Amino acid sequence: MDYHKFRTHLLRLIDGLVESFTPLVPAMSEPDAAIVLGGYSWFRQEFEVDVLQYSQSEGRFVNQSIPHGPGWLGKIAWAGDQAKVARASLKELLVRKYSRDVLEKKRDHPARYAWEPLEVIRDMLRDPARADTIGGAPQLAVVAQHLNSAYLGIRWPSDESPVYLRGRPLLPYERVDSVDLSPDSMKINRPR
Repeated sequence: MDYHKFRTHLLRLIDGLVESFTPLVPAMSEPDAAIVLGGYSWFRQEFEVDVLQYSQSEGRFVNQSIPHGPGWLGKIAWAGDQAKVARASLKELLVRKYSRDVLEKKRDHPARYAWEPLEVIRDMLRDPARADTIGGAPQLAVVAQHLNSAYLGIRWPSDESPVYLRGRPLLPYERVDSVDLSPDSMKINRPR
């Protein structure tokens, strides 16, 4: 199933769930939720990123496609009450690392991020002023165009910390096949 058909199916599924739960939970009549969805479209031969959000005027969830990222970099989406701060922080970090040109130049083919989006998330998660709405270890996944995906572990909250995978710490006896990332050095470590 191509990404766009899957997105349409997912929107219908979410709307159906909201409709079925509304009689039981009245607050579900106007959900305050946003979902970042991404994947590869074989028909368009490109990665797609959308934010699925409830539209009060339409009375259902709708998608907002992300056509491009800042300047000539790839697509990226942020959701939640910290999204504006994350967007601004990413632009500031990109300008600091590469100059203002990174936000102004246009290319036919977008360049790739290094780890800048993760750096923004890492710094926001470490900021005690933001701890009331975000927290915990980042959850990382890599998605390839050939229907391959993998979760990455992360040492959290620093390079010397235990490995977290999918948001939870690995137990001492667990052995996994996934690599993990050190959040300060952005170094990839072999599976343990």
